[in-house]
This record gives sequence, structure tokens and C-alpha cells, in this order.
Amino acid sequence: NWDAFHNTIYDNPYLSKDYIDSIKDDSSEDEFNVEYLANESAHAGTLVSEFNYGRHVIECENKGILVRGLDWGIQHPTACLWAYVGNNNVYICDEFEKSGLVIPESCGVIKNITADRKVEWSVIDPSMNKRDKNNVNRKELDEFNRNGIWVVPGDNRNRGYDILKMFFKKDMIKIHPKCRNLINQLKTVQYGQTTGEDLLDCLRYLLVRVHDLMFGGNLFPKDEVQPKRLPGHYNLNDPMFGIKREVGMEWANCSSGD
Repeated sequence: NWDAFHNTIYDNPYLSKDYIDSIKDDSSEDEFNVEYLANESAHAGTLVSEFNYGRHVIECENKGILVRGLDWGIQHPTACLWAYVGNNNVYICDEFEKSGLVIPESCGVIKNITADRKVEWSVIDPSMNKRDKNNVNRKELDEFNRNGIWVVPGDNRNRGYDILKMFFKKDMIKIHPKCRNLINQLKTVQYGQTTGEDLLDCLRYLLVRVHDLMFGGNLFPKDEVQPKRLPGHYNLNDPMFGIKREVGMEWANCSSGD
């Protein structure tokens, strides 16, 4: 003697459709399907189920502010992504991922790929902000700075995964087709995976910093907001952008479309 019931948030007579739609807009696709529609996820285990090759992989014009996201490892590969940010969009235009290189070698490759383009800031795995065990007077990220790649530590909190997924859900990110390794990781990396996800880590650090500094920290309603700024407006001379920029820039109070 048993029975089975399947009820969704739409079956709740006390919630309006507008309210439910606001929850849907503020949730990742997987979260809404599982938590509010009580459906098994079609992308069970996939970290970025919101990624869609047809919508998110496209050749775009390189316009906006150029920034970089980095991840460095001794056993893991060193990875780097280049992105242009403008008009409320992020465009990933280049990637680098290679094992077996010491920091000066990696910095040389990154500088060669960057060429003469002006980089506003570079964000790196925050674990690099700890003291070097071989030199207590220097942090590990100082080695990047010493080799001409000026970096600031990223935000590695779990909020970064929500921000990453929402950029894809809102179609606010595009990726050049040549970034094949990043595209492959977006399609295949699973929750809890600790290898083969280095470019995704770069993307997460980069998007969190873009979100907090360039989009005012409250682009998506459920975010843990930073000190409030006007969305879409920022000051390029703000010291929060970085310790030191590689190329001096005099712009100030620019909108994200400038």
C-alpha cells in the first residue's frame, strides 16, 4: 500500500508566477531543475552544465579591457586565459596550458602571447599569496611579479562557482573556438574533480574579479555583494585593480562599453 507524488514549486498555491520566475532567473539551470522542479539533472555531475557550445563559442572582435586569469602548479600545469571585458560581456580570446615549466619560463610564454597588448590586471590562484617556504620574506606570487607578470590573488570561495555558472546562464561570456582546452574542460569537468580543471580555475578567478570590480559586485541578486558600486562603471585607477599595471593607462571613470 503506497503512493507517489511529484510536486514542483509551481504547485505551491502561495507563490506567484512572477516570484517563481524571479527565483528561476536567479538560479543556475541545474539548481532550478533539481531544487525547484524536483527533476533529476540531465547533467548530473557536470560542473558547468550551463555551457552550450552553440551559444558560447564564437569568434568576436577584440574590444574592451584586456585582463588575465592564471593558475600555477608544480605538479599541475600552469594555465592562463586572456579576456576582453566590455559592454557587459566577457570574451575569452586566448589560452595557455603547459606542465613542466618553472615560473620564469611560464612568464616568458605568457608575455609572448600577450605581445604588445595592454593588460589592465592579472589575477592568480590565491594560494600563491602565501610565503615561499624557501624565502620567508617573499610570497610565491612575487616570483611572477619579478618576472614581469603583475598579479593579484583571486577569490577562491565557493561563490565563484555560482558566478561562473551565472555568466554562462545569462550568455554574458563568449569563447574563441581556438581555446579548445578550455572548451573541453567546460564540457567534461565534474564536481569535485581535482585534476584537468586548471583553465576552469583560471576562468573562475577571472570572472569573480570582473564581477566584483567591473560590474559592482551585485550583478546576480544572490551574490555576496562587495561594497556597492555603480554596475557597469568603474575607475581604472582604483588600486583594487592591481598592485601594479604592466602598461600605464590614464583612463578613469569609464563605462564597461568604453
